Amino acid sequence: HMALQILLGLEPSPLGRLVSVDLRTLSFGGFVFHDAVEPEGTAIPFVARGSLGPEDLVVELRGVDEAPEPVTADALRLGPDELDGLPSGRRVVLCCASGVRAHRAARRLAQRGIRDVAVLALSLG
Repeated sequence: HMALQILLGLEPSPLGRLVSVDLRTLSFGGFVFHDAVEPEGTAIPFVARGSLGPEDLVVELRGVDEAPEPVTADALRLGPDELDGLPSGRRVVLCCASGVRAHRAARRLAQRGIRDVAVLALSLG
């Protein structure tokens, strides 16, 4: 229904809205965010495996027990607390199972001044 509203140009437009439905109580809710301001600073991008290049420094945050094979053959296997001293001048691409650890680690690296950081989204291939 929302897609049809957009395609047909019907008002009110669902763009900038989140609609929720509780099927247990048959109630609807949601909120509008079309006037929300963008967060300050740059966002940490999620990248697909196919966009990795030979110049990227891939850091595998998963342990051997979690991922016996690293995401790439040349990936460094480090824990989230072992990221100090990474070389600069290369994009650092962090990888974990869900992206949560990688995103947290990327934010910490960005706070330390390493700006060229990305998270590898394994679900993007």
